[in-house]
Parts: sequence; C-alpha cells; structure tokens
Amino acid sequence: MTFAILYWFVDVKGYRRLLSPFEYFGRHALVIYVLHIIGLKLQFAYKIELVSGQLVNLKTYLTMVLFGWAPENLASLLYAISYVVLCFAVALGIDAWTVFVKQKKTTKATPSF
Repeated sequence: MTFAILYWFVDVKGYRRLLSPFEYFGRHALVIYVLHIIGLKLQFAYKIELVSGQLVNLKTYLTMVLFGWAPENLASLLYAISYVVLCFAVALGIDAWTVFVKQKKTTKATPSF
C-alpha cells in the first residue's frame, strides 16, 4: 500500500522534490550504511564517566546532554532523528564532492545479412 501511494505521488503526480532525501540515501547507500554502523559502534565503545561516577556510553551521554529536557522515550526518538539528519548531511557532502560517471548511450547496430 505504501509503495502504491509513493508511486502515485512521485511518478504519476511528479512530486519528486519532496522525496529527494531518499534519492541521496539511495545514491550513497553503502557508504552511509558503513558510516552509520561505524558511528554506532564507536558510540557504544566510548565510555564517559558522569559526575556521579557512573560510566555511560557516548550515545547515552549525547542523548542526556542534547535531549535531557525531554522524557526518555521522546529523547531517544529525537536522538534517532538527529542521527538520521547527520547521515543525510554526510550524504549531501558526498554528493557534492563526488563525480558521477554516466554511461554513454549507444545505438544498437543491426546486423546486415
């Protein structure tokens, strides 16, 4: 159902600009995926000691510092959204500095008998 709605919205109606972030994620999917995984592993590996003496990982610390004003569930959601926005910024940067090689269209030669 979702695919049908997106197909109608993008291909039939022509609203491509609204969904352009997905295009950037699609162009650089492997790079974004690898950077995402490396970033998460580093966040869980790096430990920070709080004033109370408690050790927390970097992800928890960033969630507390950036979104400590929000309830725990909302803070987690806001952290996840901000991480996706960060990955999108990386995709935009890669897109700005990458040269895409396009395949030259060739005409098929018809064999003459």
